Amino acid sequence: MAGLEDWLAQYAQQQQPPAATAPADPWLQQQFDYLMQQVGPKRTAKINQYPGDTAAKLRYALSIAHDDEKMLYNQWLTQHPKPAPTVTPPTAAESTAPPPIDQAKMAMAKQAAMDRAELNLRAQGLDPALYMNQISAQYDKAAATAELSGDPYSIYSDDIANNVVKAENAAREQQFINEFEGKFGTAADQQAIPSNLLDDAINSIIGEQKTEAQLQLERGKARGIYNDVGYNAGQSALGTAESAARSELGALGSGYVDQWRGNLNDIDSRAWSASQAFPIGSPSFSLDPYVSERNDFLDRTRANAEGTLRGGIGGRNFFDFGKIGQKAGTAQGALNLRDTDVATAINERKRLNTQNRGLGSQGAF
Repeated sequence: MAGLEDWLAQYAQQQQPPAATAPADPWLQQQFDYLMQQVGPKRTAKINQYPGDTAAKLRYALSIAHDDEKMLYNQWLTQHPKPAPTVTPPTAAESTAPPPIDQAKMAMAKQAAMDRAELNLRAQGLDPALYMNQISAQYDKAAATAELSGDPYSIYSDDIANNVVKAENAAREQQFINEFEGKFGTAADQQAIPSNLLDDAINSIIGEQKTEAQLQLERGKARGIYNDVGYNAGQSALGTAESAARSELGALGSGYVDQWRGNLNDIDSRAWSASQAFPIGSPSFSLDPYVSERNDFLDRTRANAEGTLRGGIGGRNFFDFGKIGQKAGTAQGALNLRDTDVATAINERKRLNTQNRGLGSQGAF
C-alpha cells in the first residue's frame, strides 16, 4: 500500500504545474502545521515533496491522513475559526468622495444639454452655429472643475448655455455697433459728404465769372478808358465782388451739404430701425442693402454736386461789370461808365471831348 502512495505522490508531482509564488494565508499555514504534527515522519516527507502551494499540500495531506488524524484536525478547526479579515478604515477624503461617474452617462448628459441649447437658440431666432462651439467648451470646463456627484445631468446646467449666449450677444452687439458706426452715423456721413465738397465748384464758378470781368477791365485800360487810378479801383471792386460771391456761394453750398447729409441720415435711421427688429446674430438681417442704397446716393450726389450748385444760382453773375466799371470810372473822375460795352464807353468819351471844345470851328454867325 505504501508503494502505491509513493507512486501517487510522484505522479501528482509530475502532473502539477510549477507552484506560483504567492503570499501564504496565515490561518491556512496554521492548519497545515497542525496536521503535519499529527501524521508520521514518513508521510510528512511525502507531503513536503508534494508540488504546489500550502493549500495544495494541505489537500494532499488530508487525502492520506488517517481517520483519527482527520478527527483531531476537525477539532482544531472548531477551536480555531478563521479570523475576520482586517479592514483598513477609509480616510476622511475616501469616505466622503462621491462614486465615479460613468463616462458614457457623462457623454449622454452633455449631448442632452447641447440639444436643449440648440432648441432654445432656434426658438429665439438665433443661429446655433454662432454659439454651439462656445457652449460646448464651457460645458467641458464645468465638467473638468465640478465636484462630481452621482448625477452627470447636474453638471450640464442650462444656465451655462444661457450665460454663453448672453456674453456672445453682448460681444456681437458691440461688434455690430462698431460696424454700423463705421458705415453709418454722423461721423460716416460727414466723412462721405465733407464740408468742402463744393469748394471746387465754387472756385470754378468764381473763376469763370471773375476772369471775364478781369478781361473787360484789362481791355478798358488798354484802350485808355481807365487810367491807373481807375484800373486799381476796378481791381479792388473785383476783390470785393469775389469775397461776396464766396460768402454767398459758401452759404448756398453748406445748405446743400446739410441737405445731403440729412438724406444719408434717413438711410442710417432706416438701417438701424431694421436691425433692431431682429435678434443679435440673426442670419435673416444684413446691412448690405442699406450700404448699397447709401453708395448709390453718394455716387449720384457727388457726380451732380456742381450742377446742383449752378442750378441754385441760376444765371446770376457775381461780377457785374456795369457796377465794377462804374466804380473804376468814379475813382478816376473821368467817365461814369454804365455799360459793359467798351465801344459805348469810347463813344461817350468822344462826346464829352466835343462838348468841352465848344462850337468854334463849326461856322460863324
